[in-house]
Amino acid sequence: RALLDATLARYPGMLAGRIDPLTVLFPGGRGDTVADAYRGNPVSDGFNAAAAAAVAEAGGAVPGAVIVEVGGGTGGGTRAVLDALAAAPGALPSRYLFTDVSRRFLERAAAELGPGRPWFETALYDAERPAEENGLRPGVADVVVATNMLHAAADLPAALRELGRLLKPGGRLVVNELIANQDFGTLVFGLTDGWWRGAGAPERLPHGPLVGVDGWRALLAAAGYSDIRVIDLAGRRADGQAVIVATAPAEARTAWRPASRLPAEAVSETPAGAADAGLRGRLVAALRSIVAGQLGLDPADLR
Repeated sequence: RALLDATLARYPGMLAGRIDPLTVLFPGGRGDTVADAYRGNPVSDGFNAAAAAAVAEAGGAVPGAVIVEVGGGTGGGTRAVLDALAAAPGALPSRYLFTDVSRRFLERAAAELGPGRPWFETALYDAERPAEENGLRPGVADVVVATNMLHAAADLPAALRELGRLLKPGGRLVVNELIANQDFGTLVFGLTDGWWRGAGAPERLPHGPLVGVDGWRALLAAAGYSDIRVIDLAGRRADGQAVIVATAPAEARTAWRPASRLPAEAVSETPAGAADAGLRGRLVAALRSIVAGQLGLDPADLR
């Protein structure tokens, strides 16, 4: 509630382009505001625990497993995984690699989660680039876990194929993701460019970047994964979250190059104002849909 209130209080300035949304979500570059929004949340805690149990089960089946977490962010999901690994006999890994695209998140994870865990490491990693470009070799991981981050990939099919390369043949991918649009997510994270990077792709739900359960099954199967199962937490799919576990392809694949990534010179030629206008347009369309749904109106009737 505090994060939503803080965001809504600054909405006019953000929509007008006078306030950078990232300074509201991450004041001073810290992730405490976002982390606090999910800490103690029974829905988030329940699905984090389910994902953690799946990681511990998969890791415990391989002595000295190597576990890679992609997009660890503020570490909410990480803490649940580390607790599950400590509680499961024989599940402690030989290496737990916490990765993110932000050095700030890596520094925070190393300071808060590293002490007492000599096998805990951090590294920069962009799931939209081949493992080799991230300083990792293909087939390094027995388990890969991703919590609420894969929806941010501009090219999700390609990212899933690359995670399959990061895994050893037969390794396990554990995905903990939002599977239904929620007003909170759109109102808060819809203010950032990253939220909209994959929006509009055929596999995404309308008005955002998320993917439904059937879409995840299809994407994982197309990327070569097998034994795809959804942990439904006793029918709690209505909570808009799911944990999905899949087995990596048995054969190594060649590195991909994302077709959707623009050359650097093309990106540099995009005027900042045009990018901001596009973000505002997508957010306003999503807000119009939310308000119309609450009022029982046609979105086209709202001005």
